[in-house]
Amino acid sequence: MWSKTQLRFVSHLLFIILAITQLTGFVLVSPRVQHLNVTPASPTYTFSWDGQGPTLSDKDTYRDGAFAAMTNEQATLALLEEAAGIWNSVEGSYLKLAVTEVAGPLKIDPEDLVNSIVFSSESNLSVAGYTAPTVSKTPLYDEVTVTDCDIHMTASIKKMSSILSTLTHEMGHCIGLGHPHQSYKSLMSYARAGSSSSKLSADDKAGIIFIYPDPSYDTKFKNLISAECGVISANNQSGPIHASIFFMMPLLAIFGPLLRRGRT
Repeated sequence: MWSKTQLRFVSHLLFIILAITQLTGFVLVSPRVQHLNVTPASPTYTFSWDGQGPTLSDKDTYRDGAFAAMTNEQATLALLEEAAGIWNSVEGSYLKLAVTEVAGPLKIDPEDLVNSIVFSSESNLSVAGYTAPTVSKTPLYDEVTVTDCDIHMTASIKKMSSILSTLTHEMGHCIGLGHPHQSYKSLMSYARAGSSSSKLSADDKAGIIFIYPDPSYDTKFKNLISAECGVISANNQSGPIHASIFFMMPLLAIFGPLLRRGRT
């Protein structure tokens, strides 16, 4: 019989193999790991919103009318909290995003240390939203810490599914994830332009786990998530199959002995 620890390790290992064989790999915002100013002991990063948002066009029909009784303000706050919750639900990451409504108005200000989410009436048909992070570099530890991350949303987007998708994507940039050009199923990918899906792929999940690994997970599992995984990018021309062979060889070397030891 296998112990619970061994079964959990095997399940994590299979998840990593699945992610590697199906996707090219997540991309970080910068060559050095860029992360929010959080730790496992203090994992919460809070965004502020001033209650200003678009007039939602499908509030009465979205998800079979689940938001019909809400005001636009209440429904928008629900979308903000859901976007944060999508990233919070990733097992293996300690990061917890939160959204709080404050008295406004807020603005995009890289120096105020307020992580603002601002809906603007500026007309820009090419940009649904963008992220404005402020970083502090620590050369000694080869880290880039995000001290302020503002999210700008275009108020001309009125469909709730599009707002949720864009918010989740922009929060991913604050987290430290860039645009993978070959991972077409990734929420963070350029190739998903026009998609209203807010579902995370294995690629997105691997990215947040890499930057914010939950220390409560097994040491053996954490050791498998090394810096090598984080540098697979659009410049990698070998493709997912070649990458999977490279990574699966050491994994299989670990996997085989584990199975043998787990049997009675």
